[in-house]
Amino acid sequence: MKLIPFYSYGMESNSFLVVSSGQAALIDAGISAEQVTEALQKENATLKYVLLTHGHFDHTISADKLRDATGAALLIHEADAEMLIDAQKSALAVFFDRYDTIRPCDRTLKHGNRLTIGSETLEVIHTPGHSKGSVCYLTNGMLFSGDTVFAEGFGRFDLYGGSFRELQRSLSGLKELDGKLEIYPGHGQPSELKKALDRLNFI
Repeated sequence: MKLIPFYSYGMESNSFLVVSSGQAALIDAGISAEQVTEALQKENATLKYVLLTHGHFDHTISADKLRDATGAALLIHEADAEMLIDAQKSALAVFFDRYDTIRPCDRTLKHGNRLTIGSETLEVIHTPGHSKGSVCYLTNGMLFSGDTVFAEGFGRFDLYGGSFRELQRSLSGLKELDGKLEIYPGHGQPSELKKALDRLNFI
C-alpha cells in the first residue's frame, strides 16, 4: 500500500490518498480534484472511494468535483450524511455566510464496516464528538483520525452535532487500539496514537 498525503490544502485541512493494487481511496476532500487526478495518473490507479471522516465543509469541499472527474463513490457515516446537503450544519454558512452544498452521498457507513481498496482493508470506527458521525479509518498500522484527535489536541465540539461528552468517550475508546498506530489527522502533522492521547488530560 502507498500513502500520498496532502497537508494543509484549501481550508487548512489534510487529505490522504491510499493506493493499493491499482485502486485508491481519498480520505477527506479538502484538496482540489486536479491534484488528486494528477496523483492517480502517476500511480496508474483508479479512485474507488472518497471517504469522509465527517461532514464539515473543509473536509468535503471538492467531493462533487472528484466524483464527476473520477466516478468514485462518496461515503460518509450515516449520522453526518445530512451535513452534505445543509450549509448551516456543515458550518460553511456559519463561517462564511455561504450556502453551497454537496450532493447526497452514494452510500452511508456504520461502525465496523470494512472497505476493500486493492489488497487492503479499511475498517470504519465511529468516533462521535466533533460531529455526530465522525469516524476514523483503520488500516495497516495507520489510523486516519479526521478531527477526532490531532497530534496535539482534538477537534472542537461546539458546532452542529458536537458533544464534549461523546468526544471523551470516543477518545477513551481509541485507547483500546494499538498505541503504536500512526495517526494521520484532519489538521496538522502525523503522530503516534499513544503520544497524542497521552497529551490529553481528560480521558
